Amino acid sequence: MHYAGVAGHWLETFDLRLLAGRTFVDGELQGESPVALVNRKLAEDFWPGESPLGRRFRLEDVDGNPWFSVIGVVPDIRTVKLDEPLATPPTAYLPHRFISTRNYGIIVRTKGAPESVTAEVRRAVMDVDGRLALFDVWSMEQVHWLSFWMYGLWGTLFGAFGAIALLLAAVGVYSVTYYTVAQRTREIGLRVALGAQRSQVARPLLQHAGVLAGAGIAIGLVGALALTPVVGSLLIGVSSTDPASFVLVASALAAIALAATWIPAWRASAVDPTVALRRE
Repeated sequence: MHYAGVAGHWLETFDLRLLAGRTFVDGELQGESPVALVNRKLAEDFWPGESPLGRRFRLEDVDGNPWFSVIGVVPDIRTVKLDEPLATPPTAYLPHRFISTRNYGIIVRTKGAPESVTAEVRRAVMDVDGRLALFDVWSMEQVHWLSFWMYGLWGTLFGAFGAIALLLAAVGVYSVTYYTVAQRTREIGLRVALGAQRSQVARPLLQHAGVLAGAGIAIGLVGALALTPVVGSLLIGVSSTDPASFVLVASALAAIALAATWIPAWRASAVDPTVALRRE
């Protein structure tokens, strides 16, 4: 269970709407009223099928260990890092007076450029207490970038390595299959000389290549599934057994194998049989 200390108008600042109940009033934020808002996840986990309004809970690591009464329910929002197992853990929002912290943050919602109100916010803070220091002023775009740049970097690197690996596999499959079919040019010429149609020549080659490609893809899929526990911890927001990824890669390699078979077989069947039979 997670919890956070908040002040007035934080719902409006984040453009959130209550799902049930009400939000804090000024007296509750400034006094010692043990009330709390909870997200939908906490309400469903703690009181399934029941209204959480009026229910009580307490937190062991909050000073005084008071019982908090639920006065409202808010939507689930992400309050944890991307690599956390639960994107929206059960979360309670308490008046900030109950949370002991050395640094407080102020969030300001603006209609214009965020930088245009920095000076005014700084003056407002100084008017409240001239000893308070306002530092690390960021826009939400900057906060988003600072929070996610590492995940984006790793995602780009893994994506590039995966694309290179797929390209190398495709080139290898195409080259080996193309060479194998090209070695059978004399056989193809003989069949054409005996009256076989081009489609009749290509069909058994395609069937043979399909069997080999299918066996190779099946072995690759088994190996990939065996490695999913290793790479699963590196993936965020995507399952290590994502069906779309497996189907896409397998289909691409199968199409490449069939193309590598069809192209040389079709070309060889178009060659003059006497020329094909003379090749070593």
